[in-house]
Amino acid sequence: MSDAHVIRYRGQRLGPRASLPEVQVTSECECGVRVALPLYLDKVNHSPTGFEWGYEGSGPAQLAFAILYHYYCHEFKSELVKSLGVSRVRELYQSFKRDFVTKWGDTWEITSTELGAWIDHQYEERDKRCQSTGKELSSK
Repeated sequence: MSDAHVIRYRGQRLGPRASLPEVQVTSECECGVRVALPLYLDKVNHSPTGFEWGYEGSGPAQLAFAILYHYYCHEFKSELVKSLGVSRVRELYQSFKRDFVTKWGDTWEITSTELGAWIDHQYEERDKRCQSTGKELSSK
């Protein structure tokens, strides 16, 4: 994704973390358009009550999936690649949750550039493990 098409994913906790806190998660493109990040419950349904972060649980899992799925949908315009993206997101979102989402505080931001680098690293590491065990590699 070129710098001209960087998407910024931002979250802000607007209330206390008691019961169901009010949270706001948005994606913003370089042109300044900011929209609420969809839950994508039709793709994976961990938390119909919404996103959360800062711990391991269903709300953080939903957020991790939504960020990665949104990234794949905007990075790849072809429907075939988008459909492959769902399976890639399913492979990665729990690791993304552990590596990032569980560590976020009341406010956070991550860019599509950072996501792309993290995804590339995940596949590089997987490929190294597969090569060391002699397993066949699948493409990204």
